[in-house]
Amino acid sequence: MSDDPPFFDRDEYERCGTVLEDLPTFSEAECRALDDDALYSVIRNLGPLLPREVAAEAARRGEGLASLLASHLADPAHWTGTADEDDVWALAHAILILGLMPGKTAEAGLRQAHIRRRSEPGHPVWRWLEGYWPGGDGAPGDPLAFYEPQRILARQRTLEGGG
Repeated sequence: MSDDPPFFDRDEYERCGTVLEDLPTFSEAECRALDDDALYSVIRNLGPLLPREVAAEAARRGEGLASLLASHLADPAHWTGTADEDDVWALAHAILILGLMPGKTAEAGLRQAHIRRRSEPGHPVWRWLEGYWPGGDGAPGDPLAFYEPQRILARQRTLEGGG
């Protein structure tokens, strides 16, 4: 039996590059030029390769993007064993980014995540968040550290079975 999370597509990750130069990059200007819906789409579609610049810009946005991220967390379909990989990675990104945002919408989204953590402690998203979000290991961590290129590469290698 595979140790891979249920949303993991080994073939897709074997095709991914695992060198720093192959990671997606966004300039600050490119990030700021995206409207909230487009930025959410980037967050949802880049999975484990989401760069720090995108996460930092998302955290800067405020209520509009917080609402999109909180809605993603609130959708029960994203928490099922049949959710696609993008939905599951977007859960992790939503939790980390909402943790960096002020406001009632971000707070409500995080409250929803805490409820899910208690009701679904075995969900694979919690494993990826250990050390970055208060929880399983108790460490407050640095949410943006999750998006550092070296950590992205380390996650990528883990997903590929090489580390």
